[in-house]
Amino acid sequence: MKLMNVYEYEELPTEAAKQNAREWYRYNIQPDRYDWSIITEMFQDELVDAGYLETKVSWSLGYCQGDGVAFYGKMSFWQLDSLIARLSIGNKEMRHLWFKKIKKWSDYCSIDIWIERNAFGHRYSHFNTMDVSVDTAVYGLNKAQENNLIRFATWLEGVLQHDVRSVSKQLEHLGYKEIEYIKSDPFIAEELMAGAYFFNADGRTSIAV
Repeated sequence: MKLMNVYEYEELPTEAAKQNAREWYRYNIQPDRYDWSIITEMFQDELVDAGYLETKVSWSLGYCQGDGVAFYGKMSFWQLDSLIARLSIGNKEMRHLWFKKIKKWSDYCSIDIWIERNAFGHRYSHFNTMDVSVDTAVYGLNKAQENNLIRFATWLEGVLQHDVRSVSKQLEHLGYKEIEYIKSDPFIAEELMAGAYFFNADGRTSIAV
């Protein structure tokens, strides 16, 4: 009967053996073990902070063509304050129009933001897979008020076209940064030390208990 010495990660005798152990974990264990929904939740929190409420995130970050982060959804009249407050920084006219006028007309009009998948979005998820539109409806505004609503909606759709893509790229950068950390040697070393993994002397064979 042949006996084999086994080592916990921190007991491995050489740095090369530890590197072998980390590579084994990185490619064989981590893809299924790590809770990748944490990254989705991180994206969702960032979107809420940016004012994009009630949106659903779709992402793929593997350094492949078509990878990135996209988000889709509908936002209605009473969900727009934080988004418009951010987008209208530096535009006092539109800020005043929304907060001092249009919001008071809520019984007589509606305004909805749609962020929808375009033709590319059925296969990919990135900054160019989202189409943005702003819809308005009028129930009793006078002509001047209606013109102001249309002017505001036109401005909003224009800035959203740019902002949605900008936020998507920011999320992509944030996501890659997080994934690189998760796959880094220090993070994996912590995972190996926290788990019940045992290796032979060269770190190539693992026994999990």
